[in-house]
Amino acid sequence: MKIKDLIDLIEIKKDFDIQFIPKGPGRGVPNELTIFPTSRGIGYWEDADIWFLGIDESCKEQVYEIKTLLKQNINGLNENEDELDKFLAVSELLIAIDRFEGGLGKFDIEKAKEYVSKINRKIVESLDFEDILGMKDLKYSIENNKLYRQLCFNVCEVYCNKKDRYRGYGNKEKRYCFGNEKYHEELDVVDITIFTNYIELSHRKEGREHHRDLDIRNDNTTEQKILSALDCWKCAY
Repeated sequence: MKIKDLIDLIEIKKDFDIQFIPKGPGRGVPNELTIFPTSRGIGYWEDADIWFLGIDESCKEQVYEIKTLLKQNINGLNENEDELDKFLAVSELLIAIDRFEGGLGKFDIEKAKEYVSKINRKIVESLDFEDILGMKDLKYSIENNKLYRQLCFNVCEVYCNKKDRYRGYGNKEKRYCFGNEKYHEELDVVDITIFTNYIELSHRKEGREHHRDLDIRNDNTTEQKILSALDCWKCAY
């Protein structure tokens, strides 16, 4: 999710009569937060994803202080980096607005909660299930899991056994893409490959593969195979 997406999602322009001015491309100014006040409004680096805010070395002390304050006041952020990224981006935005209006760079925790709740609600509303319209159980699983609904899923179904995939030509494949296609973070993509006898799943942020053999005697549907892959992933924890 880009900073511009976040600004649009929370509809902050309705609450503050301030210009939001994209800058870039660029990496920002040393010791300056990625979202910052200018003489004309609030500037932000338009090529920056919100996850970048949490690893920006140029202002790591300020970021550390904000993160510490957020973790002390909001339950669950220690275990949820994606949610922490959203809170950090919203907090930087509110800090920049306060500084622009002559304040010391404070922000309201409750206002941050309100905006992050709005982001999460709009992400759910934007989930794309066009490729899996008939897969009701899978759709329900994505919509009702806090992790899954932040992710974009890419599925490739190969109509052969795993060992035969690259033997000769003519093996048919079908691809599906669904979930949080519009607002997912760069690494929040789950790749699933389905074979007749095998499934494999990898989450790009996690950086490792999970797999499971399939019993070819069972006539599993594509939906059941995808759900089995997700179950394989869940069972790894």
